[in-house]
Amino acid sequence: MAGGAAFFLLKGGDDGKTPEGIIDPSDLTSPGQFGEDVTPVKFSLRDTSTESTAAKSNADRAQVQTAAKDIRDTLGNMYTVAFIDPDNWKSGDYDTVYGFFEQGKPAESAKRDTATLTLGPNAGDMFDEVKPKYSGLRVKVLTDKGGEPFTAAATADFSADATKKDGSSMKIKSHATYYLQRGEGGWIFVAYKADRHGGGTAGAGSGSGSGDGGTSTTAPATTSTSGASQ
Repeated sequence: MAGGAAFFLLKGGDDGKTPEGIIDPSDLTSPGQFGEDVTPVKFSLRDTSTESTAAKSNADRAQVQTAAKDIRDTLGNMYTVAFIDPDNWKSGDYDTVYGFFEQGKPAESAKRDTATLTLGPNAGDMFDEVKPKYSGLRVKVLTDKGGEPFTAAATADFSADATKKDGSSMKIKSHATYYLQRGEGGWIFVAYKADRHGGGTAGAGSGSGSGDGGTSTTAPATTSTSGASQ
């Protein structure tokens, strides 16, 4: 079994970038335009909590709930593109996935961590079919002094059942926490910490990288990436 881990933390950043094509760049929460053979990922919102950055601020509960649902739908779109839609994983083209991340170092780091944040660049050589199995989400929303949401942390647990080309089955599992801020098209990923287990990498391999422009290496057994930007 191949595995993966990735970590990226951002302080500051550039203007947000939104994905093009099957995802409406003006609204990341809208259902993507996927083929009939694609079962979209629909996260169950297991828990929503709030934390205020101001001592005497009261969170606007309606806005917090709306933010949590928008984040849920955004992650559903991203995971569908990253793990389920064969138009992406059969070709190893995940440009739409990178569009969910803030332009600059977050998007660049996501590209380096493709093997962890998606089904993998060589998934088309390994699988015939992938279907979502479980997707649960916990969201923590931070509110400003006016009680309005402005940033959030979303912890996603996801699994999928994959059928390999030899007819055998494999379980794909991902556990990740994404840190989000409001962008022009919705909630944009500005940082993340992720682990993935199950095929799709370049064979059985391991790697390490950094979010500040480090290089990658390979060796047997697992895959890991880590990095930070100041």
